[in-house]
Amino acid sequence: MSCVDAIIAAYRRAMDRHGEAVVIQSAPVANSPTPPLAGPSRARIMEYQPVEVAGGITAGMRKAIILHEDLASTPYASGIVKGARILWNGRTLTVAEVDNGTRRLAGVPIAYQCRLAGA
Repeated sequence: MSCVDAIIAAYRRAMDRHGEAVVIQSAPVANSPTPPLAGPSRARIMEYQPVEVAGGITAGMRKAIILHEDLASTPYASGIVKGARILWNGRTLTVAEVDNGTRRLAGVPIAYQCRLAGA
């Protein structure tokens, strides 16, 4: 097993323990008769700690970790983007920012860390 495969397996085990079912929905297009595309996924959604509330992070925002492989059945199979919506726990959260570099290894996307705004 390569180092990348081992890291992916570790992330998968963590998501199995702590992740929750979500639906990832494409951002709606104004005046479009076509409904947004959506697909099931998993995410680890957390509140920011008080010491993290700075630099564009405001009270009420959340962060999410989403495995790249879990995006396969969503409109964002090649990577989640700003403006996407995450339906979680009866709430609609909007992806305000995506960090696709922190959880990348040897050029392979392992997971995305997203800043979420909304209810």
